[in-house]
Amino acid sequence: MFQQLTHFAYKRSRREAVGFYLGWLFFMMVALSACGMLIVVVLFPATDTFKEGFDVGKRVGAIGSLVVCTALAFVVARDKKILGQFRSILLILGTAVLAGIGGGLLGMIIPAYLSTRDVYGEGSVASEQSAPQQEASLE
Repeated sequence: MFQQLTHFAYKRSRREAVGFYLGWLFFMMVALSACGMLIVVVLFPATDTFKEGFDVGKRVGAIGSLVVCTALAFVVARDKKILGQFRSILLILGTAVLAGIGGGLLGMIIPAYLSTRDVYGEGSVASEQSAPQQEASLE
């Protein structure tokens, strides 16, 4: 379920996609929490109340989840060789919208879905049809 989280060209089953979602969501939460704490301590040392520091941390988390989710969708689409397809571009933009609305919880849905797709050209009808043509051209 949590195998090959950084192998973005890997075709995942639904169960593995749930593991991909949960694994990257947990990683994002830990990494962005640490970044938020560092930013509050280093850049805003005069923060007087917990609420002020928490508000800065919320902004860091919102911006960070938008960037991480969109970048993750981009990397998965690139490694699956579907980046040039219009549908994939819309899904990447949809990832940014969902991450902007619901942070990492919503923003990780589309990268998890993209991870269930085949690598373009492998196992598709187009690659099976082009194989005999390539063999014929070699003769």
